[in-house]
Amino acid sequence: MTRDGRILFANVSAIMGPWSLAARPDEGSVSGEPRKVMEDLMPALDFSLSRDGSKIAFVSYGSLRTARVAVRVKDLKNGRETSIPTQGEFLNKRPRLSPDGSVLAYQDTVSDKNRTYLVSGGSTAGREVCESCPIVCLFSDANYALVAGRRNELLRLNVGSGERIPVLTVESGIIFDAGLSPDDRWIGFIVGKPDGRVALNAAPLGPAPVSEKDSILVCEDGHYLGSPKWSPNGRFLYYLSERDGCCCLYAQRLDPVSKRPVGGAIGVYHAHQARFRLNFPPGNGTLGIASDKIVFQVSNMTGNIYLAMPKTR
Repeated sequence: MTRDGRILFANVSAIMGPWSLAARPDEGSVSGEPRKVMEDLMPALDFSLSRDGSKIAFVSYGSLRTARVAVRVKDLKNGRETSIPTQGEFLNKRPRLSPDGSVLAYQDTVSDKNRTYLVSGGSTAGREVCESCPIVCLFSDANYALVAGRRNELLRLNVGSGERIPVLTVESGIIFDAGLSPDDRWIGFIVGKPDGRVALNAAPLGPAPVSEKDSILVCEDGHYLGSPKWSPNGRFLYYLSERDGCCCLYAQRLDPVSKRPVGGAIGVYHAHQARFRLNFPPGNGTLGIASDKIVFQVSNMTGNIYLAMPKTR
């Protein structure tokens, strides 16, 4: 407010949605400029991309006033969209497509409980598979899913029988996110440490559970790390990082057999524009990797500063 009673204020809006960038993920390179995946002005959140890049699932959100929340699946080849009916008005639907795009997992809040459902075969009717078991991702065989157990463990869920088998536990810290390699033999996972640092690790996935000490450190930082995703050939691990002050896309080359880092991190795409943010609001960074493109969540911000003179009473 100025001395003469005038008021300066900012009015800013952010449209959230997935943007696609032409890429060669098996080589750690991108080309061209990113483009919007959908022209719909309705925000699209927490997307999941099929391995061939032909389908995308996401949460659509109307507004605070309408509170319209839906899970939608879009076929990127023909543009056809399917809406999955949900009951809860919360945004934590966590839609997750199977690698081949044939099965969708999502959460819904029913009777004040978080329940996980599966949809397959083009249906829109979800089948409940478990309660309080958020699915991180589906295996190539969609009869199995990687789910979050306690804050420091990941489990393999048999969606038919409901059996849960521990596959990874960290001794100290919280597992924020994880991604399966294309051959389902490795997990890339992000751990928040008690000292405030964040680490990206790779761990082998076998019949017996492994601990953090059995994993390979890919990178560690005092800044945000998010959304670990593997290249189609399993030789690069992609992730989001704010190491240079803005949230950008990085890749780490890995040894084909041992999965140990080879060389330093590659800055694949830098998003330093003030109005083009890859992690806004904080914690909403999301990646999807296909054979010919990389998709990331973007908050495209617009706004202006206004000067107003209040009316005299």
